[in-house]
Amino acid sequence: MATLRSLVGLILFAIALVVAAHTMLEPLFHTSTEANPFSPLWGTIDALMAAAVVLGVIFSYLHKRGAAGEAALAANILFYGFLFVGILFFRNWFDYLRPAYDGPPVEVVGLTWVFIDAALPLLSSVLGLYLLRKRT
Repeated sequence: MATLRSLVGLILFAIALVVAAHTMLEPLFHTSTEANPFSPLWGTIDALMAAAVVLGVIFSYLHKRGAAGEAALAANILFYGFLFVGILFFRNWFDYLRPAYDGPPVEVVGLTWVFIDAALPLLSSVLGLYLLRKRT
């Protein structure tokens, strides 16, 4: 179990780095247009983000279950943070995969993606580092 935990921790931390770096650097190499508002790399990164959300919910729940005292607060924040970001992520991602959907205005969807792209790296890196550091 320790090896699996370390592997998942490494995966979560790597995904956090990729998402954070792409979020910050995208404006430097991609010029948004009406026809192409986002970098094509987001298609691949979104799949990684989906994996991070699923792994994050599972492993933060396991952490929450075993935490006590002050560590329980951090474990709860991680677990419910992953649930919250996961709900927003999958809602927007499924809408993105189904372009015929006539949902919220594009400004609202864009702002939601900015929130997801900022919050998921924070949650994933914290949980990833916790899993990498946990010895037992």
